[in-house]
Amino acid sequence: MQEQKTQLTDFLDALKLVIEKTQSMAKTQSLPLFEAQGRVLLEDIVCQKPLPAFTNSAMDGYGVKVADAGKKVAIKASVFAGDDASAISITDGECIKIMTGAPVPPSVEAVVPFENALGVDDNGVSLPQGLKKGANIRPKGEESDIGSLLLKKGDVLTPAAIGTLASQGLFVVRVSARPKVAVISSGDEIIEPWQKAAEHQIYNSNASTLMALCAQQGCEAHYVRLLADSYESTVSAIKALKGYDLVLTTGGISMGEADYIGKAFIECGLQLIFKKIQLKPGKPTMFGYLGDTAVLALPGNPLSAVANFYMFAVPLISKLVSSNASWPTFVIAKNKIAFDIKTSRANLILGKLQNGEFSVYQNNRYGSGMLSPVVASNSFIVTGEEKSMVEEGETIKVVLIGSSLAEHFDNFVN
Repeated sequence: MQEQKTQLTDFLDALKLVIEKTQSMAKTQSLPLFEAQGRVLLEDIVCQKPLPAFTNSAMDGYGVKVADAGKKVAIKASVFAGDDASAISITDGECIKIMTGAPVPPSVEAVVPFENALGVDDNGVSLPQGLKKGANIRPKGEESDIGSLLLKKGDVLTPAAIGTLASQGLFVVRVSARPKVAVISSGDEIIEPWQKAAEHQIYNSNASTLMALCAQQGCEAHYVRLLADSYESTVSAIKALKGYDLVLTTGGISMGEADYIGKAFIECGLQLIFKKIQLKPGKPTMFGYLGDTAVLALPGNPLSAVANFYMFAVPLISKLVSSNASWPTFVIAKNKIAFDIKTSRANLILGKLQNGEFSVYQNNRYGSGMLSPVVASNSFIVTGEEKSMVEEGETIKVVLIGSSLAEHFDNFVN
């Protein structure tokens, strides 16, 4: 049964499996709003105080009667933001000075901005023609009234969402805790950046990159260790993992004789969901569950590891923290310069989106062991297995790196 799962999994099927199979964490926190940016809300927020809380002026100007259009009226009083205007009333031939955000007395029918007045002196102000009832007045509850849903469980707390919570007199909110992530690298040819590499060795860039990517996604990441290419030591390291919500590994899941990560996880009881995907770069990518811990084993090549982190780990983490949004989003753009593609697998192709045009990195001639294409790119496209060419001027779907996720699937494959 396990052998059947080692067959190539369709790229979109793999993404859907990650989103459908990832289990939300049960861990929650109560945080003050000052610390809640980027966290996922775990409760519905219903409007308790209308927005705006009272009818107020949208402009600095004169509060008037519509019937006084084209007339000169006397200025009766001035009202500022924070004033109590409940005792102020005007009749025909009268107006008040009123400032932005100040409460509008019920007798005021419109606000004429100061700059639209035709003249003002000690005897009053001359009003323009064509006044409209309600002009420049923000009614109580116009934005949200009592009982309306302001934010829903699973929403990501952006600065605007946090401002909305504060507008309701809320300062402590229940959110999902940060996922605890274990980062593991593997390979006898790898040496840590704080050590001295021989000519036949390469520095471990994957661990630092994944740690930074996890931090970018709001995770509590822990670098566990660099594993040697030994089956016994790999099994021992996996068995020692405790208390993590997600384990991220790089390398050791391809077809090489020293690739032990996949075998070791299965030996330790991994419930395998897929092991190889129909995607270039990034074919050797494994996903499954070890008890309650999600495991995403990424390729060892740096570009492949980063690309598949954005493609699979970002949605996975969003599901861990109970976010409503997990699906990649895209923008429509024009392809700047034609380039060809190797068929037989879906292709993730890096480039830069600027002024509505996508420019592929180095004519799509780069290797999966590189990091410079990622450094130089702000976006990517994904093409289907049969697509062999993207033409100049062709309309394409472009995924911006770091863009927000969507609640519903919209096919982003070209």
